[in-house]
Amino acid sequence: MNAMRIEALARKTAVAIPSVCADCFKTDALISDDAQARSLAANRLGDVIVAAAAIGARTVLIPLLENASLRDDSARTNAARGLESPLDIAERCGVVLAVESDLPARALSSWMRGLGHPSLGVYYDLGNAVANGFSPPEELPALIDLIRGVHVKDRRPSGGPNVPLGTGGVNFRAAFASLASLGYDGPLILETVRTMNFFDEARRHHQFMREHWP
Repeated sequence: MNAMRIEALARKTAVAIPSVCADCFKTDALISDDAQARSLAANRLGDVIVAAAAIGARTVLIPLLENASLRDDSARTNAARGLESPLDIAERCGVVLAVESDLPARALSSWMRGLGHPSLGVYYDLGNAVANGFSPPEELPALIDLIRGVHVKDRRPSGGPNVPLGTGGVNFRAAFASLASLGYDGPLILETVRTMNFFDEARRHHQFMREHWP
């Protein structure tokens, strides 16, 4: 689906597109020791940024986790190199590259503030945080000024797949209270378990948010 058709559908349905998830970068390309591989990934990301801007999205999520994890020094160094050109393109397009990471909040904050680019932000995933052994209410203050979106998702502390909201390890009342107290007013993206009962699931999730958001 090209950008013009997406933009037309957004206008027709009055559904805004605040962000784009670039899951195709959940590989090791952007953190690779191979400069050519990084360059190819950076060029591809540049194209994604331009396309996102064309449909009105102002945030592009970059998943630097799993195979693209930033957990070692070389990965963080290579990622900084791989993101140089895309970040400049993002700034020109009025787009923020929001990193979703499996790093602890303070380590992620330190790395990002070290890069110091105005078009670099964070996408925070509540379920992934708990599955990695982190506590969202404790982590959010260190990242709040960088957060451009939050995934509302539930997982168990032992890891594993997504589970229905309220059945895993995320303390949603505490996490939402923390976000609200910190003044967060950005997107809350439901990244939830999918079934074939789309409308029933949407109603249940909507009710869950009404009951748990302060």
